[in-house]
Amino acid sequence: MPDTVQAIFEYPGGARLTCECTLANSFDADYEILYGTDAAIMMRGSKAWMFKEVDAPLLGWEVYARKDQFYKETGIALIANATKLANLTEKATDEAAYTSTPLYYALEAFLTNVNSISTAVEDFTANFGASDQAALQKYLSEIKLQSAASLHDGFEATVMAVKANEAVAKGSKLDLPKELFALA
Repeated sequence: MPDTVQAIFEYPGGARLTCECTLANSFDADYEILYGTDAAIMMRGSKAWMFKEVDAPLLGWEVYARKDQFYKETGIALIANATKLANLTEKATDEAAYTSTPLYYALEAFLTNVNSISTAVEDFTANFGASDQAALQKYLSEIKLQSAASLHDGFEATVMAVKANEAVAKGSKLDLPKELFALA
């Protein structure tokens, strides 16, 4: 795998996603930026900001939003549950909305689910023994687990990463037929 990659993903209808990644330099940490015709959104850790284009139409709500300065630009802070926060100008107030990164939530879901399943297996085994695997499987299937990305989401992301790496290694464009994303 190269330590620096630039890839362009072209989707039906003319939409394009440009992805630039590097492991060679830690300057400016990690972030994602989505560029649109009326604004760009920068996501860093568990925070996000929207930078509107000068000629983008105003929707009215922007005047009430908290704004942060980034060098010469002003970004509108995108805060979960912002309408429920008492004062968007107080830094201490909105920090509660940024408590953790997406990785934290994914790991939290994983650990919570592992704990739920382990506890259920222990309870089932203590009450009914371990010999009836079908009953144990049925018992475990009824446990409500914390939501996380699905197996198919992970599979699709892996296909994209592998094919992007293949395109970079070949130095050429690759098509991604729908069949690549189908689980057999």
